[in-house]
Order: sequence, then structure tokens, then C-alpha cells
Amino acid sequence: MNKTTLLSILLIACAVLLLAFVFMKDDRYEAKPGKDMNGPLVKDFDPKSVKSISLKHGKTEVELKKQDGKWIMPKQKNRQALDRKVDDLLNGVKDAAVVEVRNGGLDNFNLSDAKKTEAVFEREAGKTVLTLGKSLEYSKSFVMREDGKQVLVVDKNLPQSAFVREEKGDFILDPKEFYELTVLSDTPEDAIAITVTKYGEKEEKFEYKKVIPGKGPIEPKQEVKPEDKPVWEQTAPEKMPVDDTKVAGLAGVVVKLSMKAYADEVPETDRGLDKPTAKVAVTLKDGTVREITFGKVDKPKEEVVAKVSGKDEVYVLNWFVYDRATNTADLKKKEEEKKDEKKDETKPPTPADPNKPAAPPAPTVPAPTVPAPPQPPVKIEPKVPEPPKPAPVLDKKEEPKLPAPPAPKAPEKPAEKKEK
Repeated sequence: MNKTTLLSILLIACAVLLLAFVFMKDDRYEAKPGKDMNGPLVKDFDPKSVKSISLKHGKTEVELKKQDGKWIMPKQKNRQALDRKVDDLLNGVKDAAVVEVRNGGLDNFNLSDAKKTEAVFEREAGKTVLTLGKSLEYSKSFVMREDGKQVLVVDKNLPQSAFVREEKGDFILDPKEFYELTVLSDTPEDAIAITVTKYGEKEEKFEYKKVIPGKGPIEPKQEVKPEDKPVWEQTAPEKMPVDDTKVAGLAGVVVKLSMKAYADEVPETDRGLDKPTAKVAVTLKDGTVREITFGKVDKPKEEVVAKVSGKDEVYVLNWFVYDRATNTADLKKKEEEKKDEKKDETKPPTPADPNKPAAPPAPTVPAPTVPAPPQPPVKIEPKVPEPPKPAPVLDKKEEPKLPAPPAPKAPEKPAEKKEK
């Protein structure tokens, strides 16, 4: 190989390295030394001072704004966000501390433009911008501040708090995770009446009322004293006692209702609310009525479409909630079943069937034998035979006395006839 060929190879190699550097420089950098390589991620961050939060991952955007003390999502039909989840994100930013600095391509940390999640926090003191990467060891994550290109490792899993999750090998931002899906939050003890209507081949209606023994049903806004001790009772289709605990549980399912999701993915024509499967209405002690209409039941997904009175949204809830709210067959009082069993016991026993073979006798289990304690050896003395007694000797002069013969009886006189 001559010098010209060797020089050409070197020039080509340099050109390749130069091109690689040009195309990769957006994703490569070196950590810059500074004072911010440890300590808090954001200094003086007060979660209560944050007025809005903006999260962006790819084409998905989530906006959170505080309105009348609650977090609202303007880009998601102004739906209410769950305060607890927003607080978890804000407190995570407040408590996050830098524990390490990394070097390398941004794509390796999910911090490149195609994979990053941008988080903007508007607060009274100004705007805080963070770029969130991927999680590390479940409890840490990669983050970049707005100033400089330093990949920081913090001791909080901020992508998880922002609900960035991996799905089928890709990372997505899911707005649904922020939704507040508790649509009713009344007190179960305030329920005084329940109506369950089922629509099948025929309409069935069951009514339950809380009654004071000896006084009757409780009316709205009626004062109930502690000594009244009200109980639940079925009033329709027939009057009968019910299991008080189970009816109270039914009321609790309705008045503290949580949904699974909004019914955005169910077409309006497939929701079945025009021909409902059931309705449940609960009357509270102040006269308020909470009514739930159940629509289409999707058994493979174990989901049921539902709508709550007074709310415009349509939801999807878990099937077991629907089952608990409409299962009236399990509300019968247990004491009634026990009475039925006692009545059966008073009936005379049925005669045995002669054609039926007799049951084999139960096997007898022998009682366990307990061995007696060992006794000391008994000394056996040999018996000495006694000499035979001599026969008695009779005196020759003495004759044996024989018993005297009995005296003859006198003949009986014939009875004398009485003269008339």
C-alpha cells in the first residue's frame, strides 16, 4: 500500500467522523461543572403558588389550571382533575434532589425531542421549565433544567408522577390518569329510601325504606332520634324484612359512586341509555334524589355504561358495581331463612323407603387401650395338702333314730242338712 492510498483512506475516515459529529451533536453534550450538581432540583418551589401546569409529550398535551380551589383540564373538556394526583406531581418537584450527573446522547435518557416530556409550571415567582426523561431504578429519573444541557439524576420518579408510561415499547402521556372519577360523595347513613327498577323481559320494581319500628317510614327532613334505631324494610313489590347491613351497603355503592372512565370510546348510538337495563334511585334525608341510569352491559370487558342525574357526562363503570347496585335477590333477611328451617324440623320424619337400601352402619372405632402400670412380682407359696379327716365312728349301742310316722287323720263328718 503506497502513501497516496493510505492518505486517501485517512481523509475518508475523517470525513465520516465529521459527518457523524455534525448529525449527532444535537443529542450529545458534556456535563458542565457547576454548583447545581447537587441539592434541590428547583429552589424555593412552593406547590401552593402554582397556578397552572402544562405537560407535553409528542402530540399529546395536558393543561391543568386551578379554578375555585380545584384543578380543571381545559384541553380535556374542562373536566375536573383529581387534586391528589396533581399534588403528588407538585410535591415531587419540590422534594426532588440531584444525586448524579450523566453524559451521553439525549436519546439514551428519553430526553431527545422525539421522546422528552416538557413540563411547565406557572407560579407567582415566575415560570419553571423542566424536561423529563425516563425513569431509573423505579424511584429515580433523568431530568434537564431549562438552563444548560445537563442530564441530572434526581431521587424522584417525576415521569411517573406526570403519568408518562410505557405502552408497547413506546412512552405515552395519558390525560385520563388525571381525571377525577368520583362522581358522588354523599354519606350512606343519610339514605332513607332506595328504588331499584330492572328492565328485562318484564319490568320489575323494588322499593326499600328506612323505618322506625312502631312509627313507620322516615320522611325527608324528619328528625330522627338515636333511640329510634331505624331499620331497612322492603315495601314493594311485597312488604318483608331485609338484611339491614346489605341494604345499607347497596346505598353506599350508589351515594359514593366512582366510575372507571368517561365513555368517550363508546359511540353514542351504542351506549344503550335510550333503553336502559336498570335504574337505581336513592333518596337522602334532606330530600335530594340521586339516580343512576345503567345502559349497555359489555360482559367481555366487564363494563357498563352509566349516567348520573344532574351531570352531562356519560361514564363507564366496572360490572361488579352494577351487580351490587341491582342485585336485589341477596337482600332477604337471614333470620327468615332460619325460621323456615325450624318449621321444617317440626314436621314428622318421613318413613324410610323400603326399596332404598339401608345405609351401612357407621364404623365403630375401638377405644384406645391404656396399658396398666407394671405390678411387683407376687411370690407364690407351694400349697401343702391337708390330711384327710377320719370318718366318724358310731357307737354300737346307739341305734340310728328314725323319724316317727305321721299320725292318721280322723275322717271328716258329713255336713248336716238344715231343716226347713
